[in-house]
Amino acid sequence: MLRARHGVIQTPNFPHRFGTPIECVWIIDASDLPSTGQNVSIVVYLTQLYVLSGLKFTEYMYYSDDFKVPAHRVFTLTEDDVTQATWVQFHSQYLEIRFTMATLDGTHLRALDRLLDVYGFNITYEVQNEVKTSQCNALQCRFLGDCFASADYSLYGCACFPGFSGSDCGHGPLCQDLHTNVCQNGGTCKHIGDAAITCHCPKGFKGTRCEIPEINETTQGCTSNTSSIDCHQACDFDSFSRIGSMPPGQRYSAVKTNRNLARSGKTRYEVTMRLGANLTGYYRHADRDQLSAYGETEQLLSRNIFFI
Repeated sequence: MLRARHGVIQTPNFPHRFGTPIECVWIIDASDLPSTGQNVSIVVYLTQLYVLSGLKFTEYMYYSDDFKVPAHRVFTLTEDDVTQATWVQFHSQYLEIRFTMATLDGTHLRALDRLLDVYGFNITYEVQNEVKTSQCNALQCRFLGDCFASADYSLYGCACFPGFSGSDCGHGPLCQDLHTNVCQNGGTCKHIGDAAITCHCPKGFKGTRCEIPEINETTQGCTSNTSSIDCHQACDFDSFSRIGSMPPGQRYSAVKTNRNLARSGKTRYEVTMRLGANLTGYYRHADRDQLSAYGETEQLLSRNIFFI
């Protein structure tokens, strides 16, 4: 029974192995805590959660050894919640947290090198009216640090492993190396675990390396420092024959002459791609209506493919 306003709930011997099969039950009792004039709220922060299942949260209006009155909400942890959820909030005076697990095999979140020897969970609860604006979990610390509550439970943050830094522990050696930091156009490099990186793109760019200009009404994907070969623009459907007869360099920079025609659904986009498969197989599985108008251009498909 947990009657303090905040505290920690963890598996036996955390972060090390524990015996299985196991069943643990914690009851958070907020019935005697001083009222703040608002409804009771119990928030559980999933700070260091490495089990993929086995956790079940049940609200109770009343809870004792011989009599229980369940409330309406039951929340069962799923595999997705381990990385996506950072907190769960309940609005009853009693909260039962039940953990059951039959075996340790295949039941835990694993990340290269850093989290292969972590078992169970170490989560925090608070009886409070509002959820903290700062929260974290294993994914938000990028599997490169531990998520902790501060000593006074006022905020949550990542404590990074050696060699990594930043509020999310995402700054590390791969992002510092010019050969491995592949982010373009001002993208921010972030680690995901020890051996992988990702790029957070600034507004106006997308792609795994932030290499693709986003197409919008103003620029149509063409920026002042972009060459014509990289410029992506929508072409006038009715002017296809004219555009198709242009030299390749001019095709990429062809400008729509009738914006209303484009909005009617008759917009053609030109994509250059390297073909590594048999085109006959592509036609066999493609939508016949989509490709019926382009049978005569098959000889051009080694360079350009056009889609409606």
